[in-house]
Amino acid sequence: MKWSLIAKRVGHDLEIGEGLCERG
Repeated sequence: MKWSLIAKRVGHDLEIGEGLCERG
């Protein structure tokens, strides 16, 4: 498993989630 890619994916999802929360 490539943890670096998973970490990037999770971090990206968190950034999107935070952005939606701020806009929501």
